[in-house]
Amino acid sequence: GREARGEPPRAHIRRQVAMLQEKYPTSEVVVTGHSLGGALCTLCAYDLLYSVGVDGEAPIRQQGGVTLVSFAAPRMFNRAFQEAMEAMRASSKLAALRVVIGGDMIARLPPRSVGGAHGVVPRLLLDVRNERAPLHYSDSELYDELAWTLSADDEAHVSHGLYLSGETTPSRPTMTVQLDARWPVSDTRASGLVE
Repeated sequence: GREARGEPPRAHIRRQVAMLQEKYPTSEVVVTGHSLGGALCTLCAYDLLYSVGVDGEAPIRQQGGVTLVSFAAPRMFNRAFQEAMEAMRASSKLAALRVVIGGDMIARLPPRSVGGAHGVVPRLLLDVRNERAPLHYSDSELYDELAWTLSADDEAHVSHGLYLSGETTPSRPTMTVQLDARWPVSDTRASGLVE
């Protein structure tokens, strides 16, 4: 059986990072995730930098910092958490970037009107419609509104375009993509597709 059987995920991650850090003392720690995993990796970065362990042990990354890259993460945090993460960035303990594809709804939820905030502010926006300048970087939430003015391109997949064995694209009917189908899926006549 697995050594971590019965161990909570947080304790397992902390133990593994501490063990690897001891074995490779000059290593860097990079945490990354997509969608809900993007929110979870943000929590993980905070935990490694700030939180004490279950038994009161010090934060894991006292020497060195953490690099965080989240993709299409929802607004799972509040402003107080975001400010704590920004303080870690200001102290150079945290290097952070969230990547968003224009038109992706998941990164817009929950709305700010109910207190939703991204865990970190720096944002790289991928604008699939703009061939001349498809990348937009912002280190300020004041400029984050651009991400929400873009709609999904009918011919491009947004980050959350694939849902559990199915693909949705606004201009096409819903289809099921077989696991052995060619990628990228270009039209409904592609081999392995079932209407």
